[in-house]
Amino acid sequence: MACATLGAREITFVHNHWLFIGNVFAHLVASMSGIASFVFATIEHVRKKPIESRAFFTIGVLCLVIAFDQAWQDEHNNIKVLIGEKAALWQERDFWKSQSYEKDASLRTRDSLLLKNGTALVDTQDSLAKLSNKILDINKPQAQKFTVRRIDHQSDIFIKWKHHMQLVVMTNLPVDGRYIVVCEKPIGDMEARIMEGGPTFPNSVQMVQPNEWIVRIPSPQITLTNPMLITIGYNQDSIGVCQTGTN
Repeated sequence: MACATLGAREITFVHNHWLFIGNVFAHLVASMSGIASFVFATIEHVRKKPIESRAFFTIGVLCLVIAFDQAWQDEHNNIKVLIGEKAALWQERDFWKSQSYEKDASLRTRDSLLLKNGTALVDTQDSLAKLSNKILDINKPQAQKFTVRRIDHQSDIFIKWKHHMQLVVMTNLPVDGRYIVVCEKPIGDMEARIMEGGPTFPNSVQMVQPNEWIVRIPSPQITLTNPMLITIGYNQDSIGVCQTGTN
């Protein structure tokens, strides 16, 4: 185990040095290809002759020193960032540790108080259960409910149909006018609209089967004050029981 740990440390050490050398090389290339090249070109242009190799070597060494310095500055800045992140992590750990200690102290205090009186514990549990149920009832979303009233009478709306039936669809929560009507016998004709709610759409109803129609009203919505009125025309004496539901 010790040998394996030592070998891992040696690998990490070598890897870190290669990373540093690579960083130095990157800065050296940037300096030589940027600033040094510009300086060489300027000097050659002014002097009208190539630069001596000694000057090139001197500037190269200078750029290498600068590259080492820049690489060291990068490492130094990275260490400062890591130290700051480590300090922030330690602060966060200390904060949550203090919170845990405070919570443990509160729990111990609560347990000691509960152990002093078993009757009070039972009463407290009953009160908490009732309170929880009330909170759940308050926070529970209200369910969508529909109320449908059916009115059958002689037709004075559809001229070609002897009878017509009206369904008044009311709901406790606003909902789009998407509804399906299925009767025992075929439906002759149908129209639907939102009462006191806006325009009547000519293509708001569609026949799926002779006894099954779909209502689709894009706007406005069905509300308590604006129910949907579905009018069904037919010639036979009765179309039987009609079932309705959302689409």
